[in-house]
Amino acid sequence: MSAAHAYVSVHALSAGYLTLPERFFVTPLEDTNARKTVPSLSFLIQHQAFPGSKPASIVFDLGIRRDISKYSPPIRKHAATREPLSSQPDVVASLAVGGLKPQDIDFIIFSHIHWDHIGMPSDFPTSRFILGAGAADLLSGKTKLENGSHSFFEADLLPETRIITLSDPTMPPTPPLSDDDYTSVESRSNTGSVGLKNANFLQPWLQKGVFPSTMDLFGDGSVFVVSAPGHLPGHLNLLCRLENGDYVYLAGDSCHDKRLLTGEKEIATWVDDGNVSHANTVSCIHADKQEAKKMLSLIRATGQGQGGTRKRQVLPRTTIAQGTAKLCGLKFMDPIQDPRIRNDLSPAPRRPVVPVQQRVHGQRAAARVQLVLGVLRPAAVLDVKAGLLLARELLLADGRRYLPPVRRVQQRHSRPSARPP
Repeated sequence: MSAAHAYVSVHALSAGYLTLPERFFVTPLEDTNARKTVPSLSFLIQHQAFPGSKPASIVFDLGIRRDISKYSPPIRKHAATREPLSSQPDVVASLAVGGLKPQDIDFIIFSHIHWDHIGMPSDFPTSRFILGAGAADLLSGKTKLENGSHSFFEADLLPETRIITLSDPTMPPTPPLSDDDYTSVESRSNTGSVGLKNANFLQPWLQKGVFPSTMDLFGDGSVFVVSAPGHLPGHLNLLCRLENGDYVYLAGDSCHDKRLLTGEKEIATWVDDGNVSHANTVSCIHADKQEAKKMLSLIRATGQGQGGTRKRQVLPRTTIAQGTAKLCGLKFMDPIQDPRIRNDLSPAPRRPVVPVQQRVHGQRAAARVQLVLGVLRPAAVLDVKAGLLLARELLLADGRRYLPPVRRVQQRHSRPSARPP
């Protein structure tokens, strides 16, 4: 597949739900005691190098752990403050809906390593785990944060032999390593996907549009890893191109509420009464509030078509904020049975998808960036229920089902398909 036409499919994966106090995320508020129960999502991203090839499968974040009791005691104590909370269905169950097993996942990219994003990594015995620079030091305890009771981490979370840590974008680039430094012999055998072999997490960071530090993961423009500092050391976002030319921006926890994106609200701070060792310490959901504000401005600029984001513009009225736009107050029900939709949100009346039309250098461009504000808590800028369904339709417009985990064998005289199945 040529770089000009390369794309990925993106699927939402249910991973439970939790309840959040609004005052920890946005300010000012009329009701400082307001709480919202919001869903947890992860994302399956599949890349096919050419028609008929075995797809590379990536999961972006693992959501809430299936068995809450298997978190460390400090995390369990914090999770108890987020009730009502559920871990069902988890990522493994959501993948199974589409016919995939944990062994089919090549890479798990963590936006960051907060408890509600890490799931149960041991469920994935062959996957490689991708961390941003600085995340490993949080796990080991070398770096400690005092910005709230949500910042506890587990030293034994990941197997060291399958961790790939990205370079620090603030440091000068180092000479590239060979494949042997980060991928196994098995992944380069005939059983591995072409996309798996082409994935390069050790390349230098380069500017893309308004974002100063990105990696073109497969070298074809289909997936960009975006360094997104502020929320936590090693925080990562993804920019994914769909088959129809639109983009989905997975923003991790860069933005927790649509009103932050529009400028209606500011990032909140609070005094963490539960922090006994640092009484009266001012806390923030972000480790570095100023860096988080800078990142938020870049996402806002992308949504407004600024900074050379040619053919990737989204205006506020058409932006679908799916993900960590957490504070939308969604109604829960049994998981939707439609196999194309893998989350546990209530259905909504269908609304027509109206593409954004703008002039770019005298030409009309209809491609959009769908800002997915984090991998948790879907919401919509326009109205929650109808907008949420619209967000799901846009998100899944590229692929109605998961790509099969095994290579499709074509007949000797069959004509190759122009597109992946």
